[in-house]
Amino acid sequence: MNYIKYLIVCDFDRTWADTFSPSPNGIDVNKAYTYAVQSIFGEAGLEVYAKMGGLQNKAPVELIETILLSEDREYLIKKAKKFFQENNNFLKELIPKGKGFPLEWQAGHFWNPNGVITEILVRKKLQYLMGEIGKSWPCLYQGIREFLKAISEMNANEIDIQLAVISSGHEKFIQKVFKVWGISCPKILVTDDDMRGRNGYPKEMSARIKPSVTLFDLAHLKWFHSIYKVNTNQLQLVRFLMESRKRMIYFGDDPIKDGKLAEVACVPFGWFNQDKRLNSSLAGEFFSFNDWQIMTEFFSKKNTVKAFEEGKSFKEIIQPLL
Repeated sequence: MNYIKYLIVCDFDRTWADTFSPSPNGIDVNKAYTYAVQSIFGEAGLEVYAKMGGLQNKAPVELIETILLSEDREYLIKKAKKFFQENNNFLKELIPKGKGFPLEWQAGHFWNPNGVITEILVRKKLQYLMGEIGKSWPCLYQGIREFLKAISEMNANEIDIQLAVISSGHEKFIQKVFKVWGISCPKILVTDDDMRGRNGYPKEMSARIKPSVTLFDLAHLKWFHSIYKVNTNQLQLVRFLMESRKRMIYFGDDPIKDGKLAEVACVPFGWFNQDKRLNSSLAGEFFSFNDWQIMTEFFSKKNTVKAFEEGKSFKEIIQPLL
Protein backbone atom coordinates (compact mmCIF):
# COMPACT_ATOMS: atom_id res chain seq x y z
CA MET A 1 0.00 0.00 0.00
CA ASN A 2 1.30 3.46 -0.92
CA TYR A 3 1.22 5.20 2.47
CA ILE A 4 1.86 8.91 2.92
CA LYS A 5 5.51 9.33 3.88
CA TYR A 6 7.01 11.48 6.65
CA LEU A 7 10.50 11.81 8.10
CA ILE A 8 11.28 12.87 11.67
CA VAL A 9 14.93 13.91 11.90
CA CYS A 10 16.58 14.17 15.32
CA ASP A 11 19.86 15.21 16.83
CA PHE A 12 21.29 12.52 19.13
CA ASP A 13 23.45 13.89 21.94
CA ARG A 14 21.35 15.79 24.50
CA THR A 15 18.24 15.16 22.41
CA TRP A 16 17.89 11.38 22.65
CA ALA A 17 20.91 10.44 24.78
CA ASP A 18 22.25 12.19 27.84
CA THR A 19 25.87 11.66 26.84
CA PHE A 20 27.09 14.79 28.60
CA SER A 21 26.29 13.39 32.03
CA PRO A 22 29.14 11.21 33.32
CA SER A 23 29.13 7.44 33.11
CA PRO A 24 29.57 5.36 36.29
CA ASN A 25 33.31 5.64 35.63
CA GLY A 26 33.09 9.43 35.39
CA ILE A 27 33.44 9.61 31.60
CA ASP A 28 31.26 11.82 29.42
CA VAL A 29 31.74 13.46 26.02
CA ASN A 30 33.61 16.45 27.45
CA LYS A 31 35.98 14.29 29.50
CA ALA A 32 36.57 11.90 26.59
CA TYR A 33 37.66 14.84 24.44
CA THR A 34 39.92 16.11 27.23
CA TYR A 35 41.59 12.70 27.57
CA ALA A 36 41.93 12.38 23.79
CA VAL A 37 43.54 15.82 23.45
CA GLN A 38 46.00 14.96 26.22
CA SER A 39 46.82 11.56 24.67
CA ILE A 40 47.51 13.06 21.23
CA PHE A 41 49.14 16.40 22.05
CA GLY A 42 50.44 15.94 25.59
CA GLU A 43 50.34 18.58 28.31
CA ALA A 44 51.03 21.42 25.85
CA GLY A 45 47.92 20.54 23.87
CA LEU A 46 45.89 20.14 27.02
CA GLU A 47 46.90 23.65 28.08
CA VAL A 48 45.77 25.10 24.75
CA TYR A 49 42.51 23.18 24.99
CA ALA A 50 41.86 24.55 28.48
CA LYS A 51 42.60 28.13 27.39
CA MET A 52 40.08 27.90 24.55
CA GLY A 53 37.41 26.83 27.03
CA GLY A 54 37.27 23.13 26.19
CA LEU A 55 34.82 21.57 23.78
CA GLN A 56 32.04 24.20 23.82
CA ASN A 57 29.92 22.05 21.47
CA LYS A 58 32.47 22.34 18.65
CA ALA A 59 32.63 19.73 15.90
CA PRO A 60 35.95 17.80 15.85
CA VAL A 61 37.24 19.69 12.82
CA GLU A 62 36.53 23.02 14.54
CA LEU A 63 38.30 21.81 17.65
CA ILE A 64 41.48 20.80 15.82
CA GLU A 65 41.54 23.97 13.74
CA THR A 66 41.38 26.04 16.94
CA ILE A 67 44.05 24.01 18.76
CA LEU A 68 46.43 24.24 15.80
CA LEU A 69 46.12 28.03 15.66
CA SER A 70 48.40 27.97 18.70
CA GLU A 71 51.91 29.37 18.49
CA ASP A 72 53.04 25.82 19.36
CA ARG A 73 51.46 24.47 16.14
CA GLU A 74 54.61 22.73 14.83
CA TYR A 75 55.32 21.06 18.17
CA LEU A 76 51.70 19.90 18.49
CA ILE A 77 51.77 18.45 14.98
CA LYS A 78 54.94 16.49 15.84
CA LYS A 79 53.23 15.11 18.95
CA ALA A 80 50.21 14.08 16.89
CA LYS A 81 52.43 12.38 14.29
CA LYS A 82 54.19 10.37 17.00
CA PHE A 83 50.85 9.30 18.49
CA PHE A 84 49.61 8.27 15.03
CA GLN A 85 52.70 6.17 14.32
CA GLU A 86 52.35 4.33 17.63
CA ASN A 87 48.57 3.76 17.50
CA ASN A 88 47.66 3.47 13.83
CA ASN A 89 46.46 -0.14 14.00
CA PHE A 90 43.84 0.20 16.74
CA LEU A 91 42.60 3.52 15.32
CA LYS A 92 41.46 1.72 12.15
CA GLU A 93 38.93 -0.41 14.04
CA LEU A 94 36.77 2.38 15.45
CA ILE A 95 35.07 3.80 12.32
CA PRO A 96 33.17 1.85 9.62
CA LYS A 97 35.32 1.03 6.62
CA GLY A 98 35.05 3.66 3.92
CA LYS A 99 33.98 6.41 6.31
CA GLY A 100 35.90 9.12 8.06
CA PHE A 101 39.03 10.87 6.82
CA PRO A 102 41.77 8.59 5.39
CA LEU A 103 44.27 7.62 8.08
CA GLU A 104 47.35 8.53 6.07
CA TRP A 105 50.15 10.76 7.30
CA GLN A 106 51.73 12.45 4.30
CA ALA A 107 55.06 14.15 3.79
CA GLY A 108 55.64 17.56 2.32
CA HIS A 109 55.85 21.10 3.61
CA PHE A 110 52.59 22.19 2.00
CA TRP A 111 50.46 19.28 3.26
CA ASN A 112 47.80 20.31 5.78
CA PRO A 113 47.60 17.69 8.57
CA ASN A 114 44.36 19.05 10.08
CA GLY A 115 42.18 16.40 8.45
CA VAL A 116 44.12 13.36 9.64
CA ILE A 117 44.65 14.85 13.13
CA THR A 118 40.91 15.45 13.37
CA GLU A 119 40.39 11.80 12.46
CA ILE A 120 42.87 10.71 15.13
CA LEU A 121 41.09 12.83 17.74
CA VAL A 122 37.69 11.42 16.81
CA ARG A 123 38.86 7.83 17.03
CA LYS A 124 40.71 8.26 20.30
CA LYS A 125 37.73 10.02 21.89
CA LEU A 126 35.49 7.27 20.56
CA GLN A 127 37.71 4.62 22.16
CA TYR A 128 37.07 6.16 25.59
CA LEU A 129 33.31 6.43 25.03
CA MET A 130 32.61 3.02 23.47
CA GLY A 131 33.84 1.22 26.56
CA GLU A 132 31.43 3.18 28.77
CA ILE A 133 28.22 2.21 26.97
CA GLY A 134 25.99 0.06 29.17
CA LYS A 135 22.58 -0.20 30.78
CA SER A 136 23.28 2.79 33.04
CA TRP A 137 24.95 5.05 30.44
CA PRO A 138 24.04 6.96 28.41
CA CYS A 139 20.50 7.46 29.68
CA LEU A 140 17.60 7.73 27.26
CA TYR A 141 15.61 10.88 27.93
CA GLN A 142 12.26 10.45 29.63
CA GLY A 143 9.30 10.03 27.30
CA ILE A 144 11.19 8.86 24.20
CA ARG A 145 10.13 5.21 24.48
CA GLU A 146 6.49 6.33 24.67
CA PHE A 147 7.04 8.69 21.74
CA LEU A 148 8.47 5.90 19.61
CA LYS A 149 5.56 3.67 20.59
CA ALA A 150 3.12 6.36 19.45
CA ILE A 151 4.95 6.61 16.10
CA SER A 152 4.82 2.82 15.74
CA GLU A 153 1.08 2.80 16.38
CA MET A 154 0.58 5.49 13.74
CA ASN A 155 2.59 3.45 11.26
CA ALA A 156 0.10 0.62 11.75
CA ASN A 157 -2.40 2.89 9.99
CA GLU A 158 -2.07 4.46 6.55
CA ILE A 159 0.93 6.57 7.53
CA ASP A 160 4.63 5.97 6.99
CA ILE A 161 6.80 7.83 9.50
CA GLN A 162 10.50 7.09 9.37
CA LEU A 163 13.15 8.30 11.80
CA ALA A 164 16.58 9.70 11.00
CA VAL A 165 19.50 10.97 13.05
CA ILE A 166 21.83 13.86 12.20
CA SER A 167 24.67 13.95 14.69
CA SER A 168 28.18 15.26 15.14
CA GLY A 169 28.68 11.91 16.89
CA HIS A 170 29.59 8.56 15.37
CA GLU A 171 27.82 5.67 13.71
CA LYS A 172 29.16 2.75 15.75
CA PHE A 173 28.56 4.59 19.02
CA ILE A 174 24.97 5.46 18.12
CA GLN A 175 24.21 1.94 16.90
CA LYS A 176 25.65 0.38 20.06
CA VAL A 177 23.65 2.73 22.30
CA PHE A 178 20.38 1.87 20.56
CA LYS A 179 21.21 -1.82 20.89
CA VAL A 180 21.80 -1.47 24.64
CA TRP A 181 18.55 0.46 24.95
CA GLY A 182 16.72 -2.36 23.16
CA ILE A 183 15.42 0.06 20.53
CA SER A 184 15.77 -0.31 16.76
CA CYS A 185 18.35 2.15 15.49
CA PRO A 186 17.07 4.45 12.73
CA LYS A 187 18.33 3.25 9.38
CA ILE A 188 19.01 6.78 8.20
CA LEU A 189 22.09 8.10 9.98
CA VAL A 190 24.10 11.16 8.99
CA THR A 191 27.04 11.44 11.36
CA ASP A 192 30.38 13.16 11.50
CA ASP A 193 31.81 9.92 10.07
CA ASP A 194 29.96 10.60 6.81
CA MET A 195 31.07 14.21 6.57
CA ARG A 196 34.76 14.06 7.54
CA GLY A 197 35.79 11.89 4.64
CA ARG A 198 33.71 13.39 1.86
CA ASN A 199 35.94 13.80 -1.17
CA GLY A 200 35.75 17.22 -2.73
CA TYR A 201 32.18 18.28 -1.93
CA PRO A 202 31.46 20.36 -0.06
CA LYS A 203 34.96 21.83 -0.24
CA GLU A 204 34.61 24.17 2.73
CA MET A 205 34.83 22.32 6.06
CA SER A 206 32.20 24.67 7.53
CA ALA A 207 29.74 23.18 5.03
CA ARG A 208 30.26 19.72 6.56
CA ILE A 209 29.11 20.57 10.07
CA LYS A 210 25.97 21.97 11.66
CA PRO A 211 24.23 24.19 10.80
CA SER A 212 25.13 23.52 7.15
CA VAL A 213 22.08 22.48 5.13
CA THR A 214 24.29 19.86 3.45
CA LEU A 215 23.72 17.51 6.40
CA PHE A 216 19.96 17.80 6.11
CA ASP A 217 20.12 17.37 2.33
CA LEU A 218 22.13 14.18 2.80
CA ALA A 219 19.53 12.81 5.24
CA HIS A 220 16.83 13.71 2.71
CA LEU A 221 18.74 11.90 -0.05
CA LYS A 222 19.21 8.81 2.14
CA TRP A 223 15.46 8.84 2.79
CA PHE A 224 14.85 8.81 -0.95
CA HIS A 225 17.21 5.87 -1.46
CA SER A 226 15.56 3.95 1.39
CA ILE A 227 12.29 4.10 -0.54
CA TYR A 228 13.39 3.88 -4.17
CA LYS A 229 16.21 1.38 -4.16
CA VAL A 230 16.46 0.39 -7.82
CA ASN A 231 16.64 2.13 -11.18
CA THR A 232 15.46 5.59 -10.20
CA ASN A 233 15.85 8.46 -12.62
CA GLN A 234 16.86 12.04 -11.92
CA LEU A 235 13.37 13.40 -12.51
CA GLN A 236 11.92 11.03 -9.93
CA LEU A 237 14.59 12.16 -7.46
CA VAL A 238 13.91 15.85 -8.06
CA ARG A 239 10.17 15.37 -7.70
CA PHE A 240 10.58 13.48 -4.45
CA LEU A 241 12.95 16.03 -2.93
CA MET A 242 10.73 18.96 -3.83
CA GLU A 243 7.46 17.35 -2.80
CA SER A 244 8.54 15.63 0.44
CA ARG A 245 10.46 18.43 2.17
CA LYS A 246 7.23 19.76 3.64
CA ARG A 247 6.71 16.43 5.43
CA MET A 248 10.03 16.61 7.31
CA ILE A 249 10.72 18.03 10.78
CA TYR A 250 13.87 18.41 12.86
CA PHE A 251 14.33 18.00 16.63
CA GLY A 252 17.42 19.11 18.54
CA ASP A 253 18.70 20.65 21.77
CA ASP A 254 20.93 23.43 20.43
CA PRO A 255 18.99 26.56 19.44
CA ILE A 256 21.93 27.82 17.40
CA LYS A 257 23.30 24.79 15.52
CA ASP A 258 20.12 22.69 15.44
CA GLY A 259 17.73 25.61 15.21
CA LYS A 260 19.64 27.27 12.39
CA LEU A 261 19.93 23.94 10.56
CA ALA A 262 16.14 23.60 10.58
CA GLU A 263 15.80 27.20 9.43
CA VAL A 264 18.15 26.86 6.44
CA ALA A 265 16.53 23.51 5.58
CA CYS A 266 13.11 25.24 5.62
CA VAL A 267 11.56 22.73 8.01
CA PRO A 268 9.89 23.22 11.42
CA PHE A 269 12.10 22.88 14.49
CA GLY A 270 11.24 21.15 17.75
CA TRP A 271 13.57 22.49 20.42
CA PHE A 272 14.16 19.97 23.22
CA ASN A 273 14.67 22.56 25.91
CA GLN A 274 14.96 20.47 29.06
CA ASP A 275 16.38 23.32 31.15
CA LYS A 276 13.74 25.81 29.96
CA ARG A 277 16.32 28.22 28.60
CA LEU A 278 15.24 31.54 27.10
CA ASN A 279 15.36 31.78 23.32
CA SER A 280 17.67 34.43 21.92
CA SER A 281 18.43 33.11 18.45
CA LEU A 282 15.63 30.97 17.03
CA ALA A 283 13.71 32.07 13.97
CA GLY A 284 11.35 30.36 11.54
CA GLU A 285 8.74 27.79 12.55
CA PHE A 286 9.71 26.40 15.95
CA PHE A 287 8.31 25.24 19.27
CA SER A 288 9.96 24.15 22.51
CA PHE A 289 9.29 21.35 24.98
CA ASN A 290 11.10 20.00 28.02
CA ASP A 291 9.78 16.43 28.11
CA TRP A 292 9.30 13.99 25.24
CA GLN A 293 6.05 12.89 26.85
CA ILE A 294 4.62 16.20 25.62
CA MET A 295 5.40 15.11 22.06
CA THR A 296 3.90 11.68 22.73
CA GLU A 297 0.64 13.23 23.86
CA PHE A 298 0.52 15.64 20.92
CA PHE A 299 1.29 12.99 18.27
CA SER A 300 -1.33 10.69 19.82
CA LYS A 301 -4.18 13.21 19.59
CA LYS A 302 -6.96 12.37 17.16
CA ASN A 303 -6.57 15.68 15.34
CA THR A 304 -2.85 15.10 14.90
CA VAL A 305 -3.34 11.57 13.60
CA LYS A 306 -6.02 12.83 11.23
CA ALA A 307 -3.67 15.52 9.92
CA PHE A 308 -1.06 12.85 9.13
CA GLU A 309 -3.68 10.67 7.43
CA GLU A 310 -4.69 13.63 5.26
CA GLY A 311 -1.07 14.17 4.20
CA LYS A 312 -0.76 17.66 5.64
CA SER A 313 2.63 19.32 5.92
CA PHE A 314 4.51 19.27 9.21
CA LYS A 315 4.07 23.04 9.37
CA GLU A 316 0.31 22.51 9.40
CA ILE A 317 0.48 19.55 11.78
CA ILE A 318 2.49 21.32 14.47
CA GLN A 319 0.57 24.60 14.19
CA PRO A 320 -1.08 24.15 17.63
CA LEU A 321 2.39 24.02 19.21
CA LEU A 322 3.66 27.26 17.70
